[in-house]
Amino acid sequence: MSRRTALLIRCSEAEATVIRDQAGVERRTISGYVLEIVMRTLDLEDILLIRRARPSRQKRSRAQELTMRGSTRSAILVRCSQAEARLIRSAALEKGTTISAYVLRVLRRWWEVQTALPEKSMRDIRIALPAKPLRAPAPRSR
Repeated sequence: MSRRTALLIRCSEAEATVIRDQAGVERRTISGYVLEIVMRTLDLEDILLIRRARPSRQKRSRAQELTMRGSTRSAILVRCSQAEARLIRSAALEKGTTISAYVLRVLRRWWEVQTALPEKSMRDIRIALPAKPLRAPAPRSR
C-alpha cells in the first residue's frame, strides 16, 4: 500500500463550506471530492499540454484580494498518497503559485463549469483519455 500524506489547503470560510457541501452532495469525503477534481484536471492539463507552458506568476485580481482580507479564513486537510501530493505540488510549482492557490483555482473553475452546465451532472462529464488497447479475449475451452 502506498504511503499517505496530507495537504493543507488554506481557503476562505465560504469556500470551505462549499467544499464540504459539495462533498456531501456527492457522498464523498472532502479529500475524495477535492482529489477527484484536481486529479481529473491534472490529466486534462497533461493531455492538452497546458502544464508544459512556461511558468508565469498568476496575479490575484483586486476583488480576490479584498475578498480574502475581509473574510474569515479556514483550512481543508486533504489526505492523499505521496504520489498524488507530488503531482499537485509539481503542478503548482509549474504554475508559479502555492498549492492552496492552485487547488482553489481548479475548484473555482470546476464550480463555474457546474453552474454553466446545470442540466448535466458533473459525474457524467468524463475526460476523453486515450483508449487503452484491449486485450484479445482468452479462448474458451469446452
